[in-house]
Amino acid sequence: VDFDFAGTAQAGKFLAIGAGTNGAVSIDGDTWTAEVLPALGGGNWASIADGLQDDGSSTFRPSIVMVVADGVSTVAYSSDADTWGTTTLPGSFNATGENTVAFGQITSAIARFVVISDADQDVAYTDNGGTTWNITGTALPATGYGEMVYGAGKFVAINSGTTSAAYSTDGVAWTGVTAPAT
Repeated sequence: VDFDFAGTAQAGKFLAIGAGTNGAVSIDGDTWTAEVLPALGGGNWASIADGLQDDGSSTFRPSIVMVVADGVSTVAYSSDADTWGTTTLPGSFNATGENTVAFGQITSAIARFVVISDADQDVAYTDNGGTTWNITGTALPATGYGEMVYGAGKFVAINSGTTSAAYSTDGVAWTGVTAPAT
């Protein structure tokens, strides 16, 4: 079999966020196109995470990109980085600080987005791409945890400017630890 064509395959997009509703998308990381993100009542879009969602089938798993803003409880989500939906974090979640989102594949059937804020010990999470949110009260050891990542089967959050860190295998139950000072 001979193939006689050339082209660029597109498996996804890069998304960059800026102040207000400013964003940009790229399929190759070199050429960028302006992207208008949903309007915010205040704050700025600040953190991005993406992950595959379990749709119940064995052949198709849609990807969701989620963006959270600092200072407000607005969350934007999209399956194509062009058409956006918005939702809000639970009312008891204090989103007035620096907010961070991370995605983790908890089990083969649970794909979870987790949001933390440096203004709160609570953790908000969704297992359905942002349609509905749950909250775990006083999940983090203290306030001040403003950065979070997921890797090697764990969410890890750090309390900036300290040696305090916390980790969780499910994004709901957290364990505080002390990181090395150097």
